[in-house]
Amino acid sequence: MKNNNDDKLLKIKELLKEFTASRFDDELQGFTMNLLESISRKSGLNIFRGRIEIWAASIVYVVARLNFLFDKSSDAYLPADEICSHFGVNRSTVKNKAYLIQDQCDISIGDRRFTRPEIARSFEFYITPEGFIIPAFPVSGIEAAEGDDLEELKKHEIEQKHRKEMELEEKEARRIEKKRKIAEEKRKTRDRDQLNLFDDIN
Repeated sequence: MKNNNDDKLLKIKELLKEFTASRFDDELQGFTMNLLESISRKSGLNIFRGRIEIWAASIVYVVARLNFLFDKSSDAYLPADEICSHFGVNRSTVKNKAYLIQDQCDISIGDRRFTRPEIARSFEFYITPEGFIIPAFPVSGIEAAEGDDLEELKKHEIEQKHRKEMELEEKEARRIEKKRKIAEEKRKTRDRDQLNLFDDIN
């Protein structure tokens, strides 16, 4: 079974190399291979099931979308239909698989693992003293998505931001609760010490 899995992984890698050799530079090619490796380690993504062409196309699709290659003004413009046509796969299937990959691998727009640094910087955020999450840079590349992908991309990005906000809120709630418990323990200890002191006096 392991040999079959290794063979399938190798075939997907070869498909990726074949396509990206003429369309991606070294940096983008590296992102596709890194993503393939990440997927192969995810228990929620069984890359050894399903058509290898769909997996290869979806990996290219994710990298292209993260780096805004669907933007017609990009020097490396790559139409989504060209990806699907090359691999002989259905576009809606690839889009769905691409979103699944992003969710399972916890990839958001601007993820430095698979995004050019200059693009990633556009999606860096920081928290104000008031607790608001705002962009560290005013530039946003979300408008660069191809027409019918734009709404889905916005929705996905909003969900990612919301999830991060929820995680921050939960982390803060745990910190406050921990602080409260420590204070409560200190109060109980102080009360016990006072009672013991009172008993000694008596």
